[in-house]
Amino acid sequence: MRGLNSMDIVCLITFHLLLSKNHIFKSFFIDRVYSGRSNDDLSHLTSCVLIDEFEQSLKSKEDYMNALSHSFEVAPQLKVYLQKYALPAPGDWPTWFYFKKLIAQEVNEDSALLSMVPEQGPFHVTLNVQEDIMQIYHFVLSHVYRETFGSELPHKPKPFRKNLLLNAIFLGWLQLRTKVLQKFQLCKDTEFACILHLLDEVIPLSFFHYPVIFRSGNLSSYVPVMLRFALLFIIWRRHHYDRSTLSMLSDIYHQKFNFTSYYSCKEHWMSLITEKKVEIWHSVLRAAIQAHNCADEIRKKAITLAMSKSSQAFMAQFVKPYSRGMSEKSLEVVVGKTAESLLEIIKRVGQNIGKSSLVKYN
Repeated sequence: MRGLNSMDIVCLITFHLLLSKNHIFKSFFIDRVYSGRSNDDLSHLTSCVLIDEFEQSLKSKEDYMNALSHSFEVAPQLKVYLQKYALPAPGDWPTWFYFKKLIAQEVNEDSALLSMVPEQGPFHVTLNVQEDIMQIYHFVLSHVYRETFGSELPHKPKPFRKNLLLNAIFLGWLQLRTKVLQKFQLCKDTEFACILHLLDEVIPLSFFHYPVIFRSGNLSSYVPVMLRFALLFIIWRRHHYDRSTLSMLSDIYHQKFNFTSYYSCKEHWMSLITEKKVEIWHSVLRAAIQAHNCADEIRKKAITLAMSKSSQAFMAQFVKPYSRGMSEKSLEVVVGKTAESLLEIIKRVGQNIGKSSLVKYN
């Protein structure tokens, strides 16, 4: 299968920018679930049903089996459903890994577990890619952040801050890309090649992955992007995700040839197979509880929050929606300042050709 090259990515995203400026503006807020509640985010939970909220450690295969058994106990209809239909189960790496292990070691052919299809959670892939970029390229990103926002970039910034910085860098790079490539042409200097790889490959993939490619529901476009991520995870020696991404790709090809009915459904409904709604729910619940609440109190609060749509509508009349106070105009200023900072870095690279040195990261 032919993969996307850098020019494909830039052409597609440039077309997307022209097509939907409002969508790009919204992409800045993709990780907001970790930064506070939003009525817009809460609207995504209207199609969700809370089975139960209970205390359970999730550190082993047995813990996940106990969690599933409890879910089947309180919702026997789910077990009946699994006797007839397959159910995708997206999640973070531990959820994906232990679900696969439980299914592989299941000896009962009539077990409901065999109807569950573990899926690598795309939202956590994006979060982990952003975390890796921040760690590996911190020596570059810290300069851009300082010049753009006037403060130091934390070593472990919040997800929203990572997303804002990386998106601003990508959009700033688009303003410079054509002239920079014309100037450097076929330059093979190590420092320039590293910066170009970051700006023209790594950050565009991060920008594209969840808000554009995955949410478009286009499986044929999603697979080449995940092939690129698999290579990056292996090069970066990213623990867990270097293996899980390869396994996810293997699963897709297996489903295409051996589980065609599921693959066909996945082609049409891929954008629904995400764990982000779980993260939104966790954010909503965290905002409604206190640190001293016990497990039973948290469970009661969760059930209260989930059971009544009318009470949620009533509350919405008195509670103002969450707003970060950022306008489209201010984001354009951020992108412009980011482009100026990138231009300064590229000028320094041009003056330092042939004098590059190794940069280590922890």
